[in-house]
Amino acid sequence: MKKDNIKSLVIIMSLNIILNIIFISITTYMEYHYYVQNVNNVILSIIGKDEIEAVKILNSDKPIYQEVDLTKYGITKESSVINSMTKTYHQSLIINIIVIILINLLVAYLLYKMLSRYRKKIINVTKYVEDINNHNYTLLINENDEGELSKLRNELYKITVTLKEGNINVSKQKESLKEALSDISHQIKTPLTSINILLDSLDNPDMDPKTRNEFLSEIQSQVSKIEFLTLTLLKLARFDTNTIKFKREKINIYQLLQDVLDNVSILLEVKNISLNINCSKKITMIGDYKWELEALTNIVKNAIEYSYDNSKIDINVLDNALYTKINIQDYGCGIPQNEISHIFERFYKASNTSKNSFGIGLSLAKKIIEEDNGHIKAISKENEGTLMEIKYLK
Repeated sequence: MKKDNIKSLVIIMSLNIILNIIFISITTYMEYHYYVQNVNNVILSIIGKDEIEAVKILNSDKPIYQEVDLTKYGITKESSVINSMTKTYHQSLIINIIVIILINLLVAYLLYKMLSRYRKKIINVTKYVEDINNHNYTLLINENDEGELSKLRNELYKITVTLKEGNINVSKQKESLKEALSDISHQIKTPLTSINILLDSLDNPDMDPKTRNEFLSEIQSQVSKIEFLTLTLLKLARFDTNTIKFKREKINIYQLLQDVLDNVSILLEVKNISLNINCSKKITMIGDYKWELEALTNIVKNAIEYSYDNSKIDINVLDNALYTKINIQDYGCGIPQNEISHIFERFYKASNTSKNSFGIGLSLAKKIIEEDNGHIKAISKENEGTLMEIKYLK
């Protein structure tokens, strides 16, 4: 213990000893006085009521044998009970004071040992926090008990690890944002290069109007790709940094799929693909309508991309007490088995993917579905088609 703590303990225990001695002295004297009164009463009963002086002496709380000659009653000063009591009083007072001092010294020693033990535990807790700050997150189970300091140590461990994880998450979010920006820069490089080449070609005054219109149309197409890519990557970056707050609203699945159909109607028409929706108009789920519309639209666009011309896509919805399941089945070229586990990865392109694909639509769809307590998996066979199975847990 520190010197200041020892000094404080000595002062407190000294005051305690003094107060106890005063208390014991007062109580011992009162006991002595009580016994004197009793002995005086006994002597009065022996000498009778005719000794008026004895009564006066009794009232003055003094021993009768000191003021009245009691030898005729066989009572002498040497044989008096009062004299014996006086000796006993002084002996008891000394013994009580010694006992009080010893008890207080014992208490002081026990307090000293207890405070020393607590100080040792506090030092251990301090070292424990220092270890955590030095990235040592070992939780010593054998040191856990029901003590308050043990609970404090465990709470400090939780707080420190939580703060550490928070810092790690912030670092990951910064890294994700950095990667997203890098991805955007890398992905738009090719369209921008194409646009620059086309713009340079447009400077040719001898270019015929038909070729010029084709170049302008291609520039517009490349700008649309850049816009789609940039917006999608920014959405993914927002998901990575947890800055998107989803609404919790009731969604009518049938109406949601009808809106998906509207979004892809032109693509279906270009490839002459029919989209069949088998869904009860009463089935609902809880989620964010706008984001779910984007997720399912991306999945259906992917199905159209892998479908043959003049084919079909079936969407079947199953609802039960545990989940709502949406199956999106195309009958196109399918996905090689060794590539199925990668199709939800960002910028991954399967070997039979269109050259115009960026490989980010399914990645975004997966994040959206998972945010709404859902799960998606792909089941595919080459040349037979692909099934996207989506389950939203209730």
